[in-house]
Amino acid sequence: MYFAEGSSMNYYAPIEDIKILTCKKECDNASTHRAIRILGRRYALTPTSYKYLEIGISVGITSYVELALGDNRGNQIILPIETWKSQMQKRADIEQL
Repeated sequence: MYFAEGSSMNYYAPIEDIKILTCKKECDNASTHRAIRILGRRYALTPTSYKYLEIGISVGITSYVELALGDNRGNQIILPIETWKSQMQKRADIEQL
């Protein structure tokens, strides 16, 4: 192992001269809050479970069912509530036949 004797290198130099940038969040215009998803279940859409349909209940000011299409890479499309309502209407129409 190599040791430099008499080395005057100071690796822990103070940074008094460097201007420290601060990260300031602007929360004044953040009026919307993301709903918390509870009771979710994933259904595989492919034999390898690469793509899936996730159905969950989101709880916020109002509770609603949330549908999401996703894959194992982290890509996800959240379908609107109207999609869920139209699927339930189609289901009711099919059951009446």
